[in-house]
Amino acid sequence: MAGKKEDEQQKQLEFEQDEVLTVLARSGDASAFNELVRRHRLKAFTWASRISKDPHLSEDIVQEALIRAFLNLNSLAHNHRFLGWFKSIVRNQALMKMRRGGLYRRELPATALQTASMHQASVQVDDINSIMDYLIARSSQAENDGTSKDPQVLLERREWYGIIRAFLRVLTPREKSIFESFFFQECSPQEIAQLFQISVGNVYKIISRSRQKVQEERLSFLIRAQIRQRREDGLLKQNVLDPVSLKESGGSLLTGTEQLYRFVKARHPQLSLSYVDGMLLGAFLLNIEKSSVDMSSTNMIDRNYLITNGMLNLGMRVRYVEAFDFEPPDPNLTTEGIALAQGSVDLGMPAMVWELIHSEFGLIYGYDDMKQQFYGLDTQSDEMVPYEQLGRLQTRSLFVLGFVGDHPISPSDSLWRWCQMISRHARGQDQTFSGFVNGLAAYDTWMDVIRQRAIEPLGHAYTINVLRQSRKHAMICLAELVSEWGEVKSESEINQTIFNLLNKAEEQYAIVHDRYVELALLFPVPSGGEPNEPANAARAIELIKHIKYAEQLGIEWIEQIAERLEEHASRAHVPAIVENPPRAYIM
Repeated sequence: MAGKKEDEQQKQLEFEQDEVLTVLARSGDASAFNELVRRHRLKAFTWASRISKDPHLSEDIVQEALIRAFLNLNSLAHNHRFLGWFKSIVRNQALMKMRRGGLYRRELPATALQTASMHQASVQVDDINSIMDYLIARSSQAENDGTSKDPQVLLERREWYGIIRAFLRVLTPREKSIFESFFFQECSPQEIAQLFQISVGNVYKIISRSRQKVQEERLSFLIRAQIRQRREDGLLKQNVLDPVSLKESGGSLLTGTEQLYRFVKARHPQLSLSYVDGMLLGAFLLNIEKSSVDMSSTNMIDRNYLITNGMLNLGMRVRYVEAFDFEPPDPNLTTEGIALAQGSVDLGMPAMVWELIHSEFGLIYGYDDMKQQFYGLDTQSDEMVPYEQLGRLQTRSLFVLGFVGDHPISPSDSLWRWCQMISRHARGQDQTFSGFVNGLAAYDTWMDVIRQRAIEPLGHAYTINVLRQSRKHAMICLAELVSEWGEVKSESEINQTIFNLLNKAEEQYAIVHDRYVELALLFPVPSGGEPNEPANAARAIELIKHIKYAEQLGIEWIEQIAERLEEHASRAHVPAIVENPPRAYIM
């Protein structure tokens, strides 16, 4: 009874606004604070990462910031400003951590340095935020230690003011005056409002708009610098791949799966969509939310883990650049993504990109440095896309996947590694997002949600349709592996064993697929049927039980394949499964 009551309270909290949650949290309600954390933890990690440049250090920063936020909630003046207040705590914690000896890499904390020449190495001269943060920190320090009149400090300020003013030509005279008053003359917003006879609210708006303009100018500067460097390095100014094969549809319901297939197909044109989806593990995934079943179940996957490891199964090395937030990504990261896409094209491969043209995955198949544009396509269109558009569409999120080289792997090593990955996922050993369950245990969660009548009809029907297609890919992938190993089964006893086990696994996944077809008929798209109607719910649970049983048997045959391959020969030379690849999101 207590557990059910807690679940109901959690559901209620999810619908409350930050302001209400903040009021509750300040009164001592830990669950309200936990909900605020759940909502904004990913943003906090992104903010910390921008300063620390290290995922492990960023996680420490976020944890310490959360403790400080909880202990100091009563210092928050306005309940509706929790997010901005929390962001300042994360930022201050990150800067303090860096000053105390964080992982400096390219950018050292300005307060740790003593001479102007060393400052040159610590502040990124093409980074408006770096310069601003330095100036503000330096001014505060000067006020505290009484050196604000020091000629050395004044000289350093003039140097950085000269650098930052180079970016200000994009501002109107009025914007420039207000911007300079705030950052250079250190006037408060209230002083600026009085000086220019405008409201304090307008001052904040102008400063925010001006900062955005300057950031865009900074991005243009970095892109021009990158193109200039490419020219000096003797790299191509323009390169365009043949887009014909890239436009051939594989037929996946998910644009991520579709574009991954087209990406791989550019290197291995003989592979089918089912085979690629299988080797990247998409065909074997199951991820269900504890409180509901809607469209989120098919999207909340650890894409970085799957791509990093799945591509190695296919003998390919890839790299990705990403940032997830509702603010434009850092210009340095954007230019890194541009360079990755160009490098992939130069190796004869497209680059896969999120929100290239529309809010879906697309492919870059060429570039033109003179025009500063990519040749891009997605499932809807084929267009020229400006370099600076990357990561600046609807979600302001950046994801660029590029090919960096081949990594040859034998069929037996690839199969062994793949079987290990399938087993890990099925047994719940893969990471997943908070509030979700993956692997075989997700079937039990699914049935529990049905019993609770917490099904969203359209999202539920969509999820079933995606899973029906994925298990069809699993069945076909196994059938293609049966065919491959059938050609060599007479060569050795181990090959015959693997062939037989693959056959048995295929038989079980054929049953799984058939049961999903029945589920899809029971809950058709787009109506969704009546999943919360008792008779339909009972039938759905019965079908899911059959699916789980058959899939569990299929997994057991796949696990036996891994065991036999490992018994036959050492796999110590095979690339280990990368359990924690770099991520811009919290698992």
